[in-house]
Amino acid sequence: MEKTREEEILTAKKEEVVDIYEDLLKKVWDRIVLTLGAVTVVALWRRVIKRTAKKYTILQYLDVTTEGIQFQKLKSRISEQEKKIIKDGFEELILDLFDLLAELTGDMIVDKLFKNEVTTKLKSIPE
Repeated sequence: MEKTREEEILTAKKEEVVDIYEDLLKKVWDRIVLTLGAVTVVALWRRVIKRTAKKYTILQYLDVTTEGIQFQKLKSRISEQEKKIIKDGFEELILDLFDLLAELTGDMIVDKLFKNEVTTKLKSIPE
């Protein structure tokens, strides 16, 4: 069965939102890995993803390796109905990471490395 033009547009928008978060999380990863090291960052992300995936189960398909966060499984499983959920899930994931980093290091890393950049990027993501 062939997709209609409307279905193609909806699919493109869904992929665009996920691509924006993929780019954002890569930037966050690159910033904190320089300070904390790959092994620590992997542990932090796995903990945050596991905690956030309890509420937003689609996030369980994110894989974390020492190379970064892998989105392939998630992209293959997300449906159009989950677009709003995935946006909310990623926002909560990022906030959970900030909270965990603040608990571990005080606000130093969160404020210094990405609070302004990430907040600006989050505001630019389409609804």
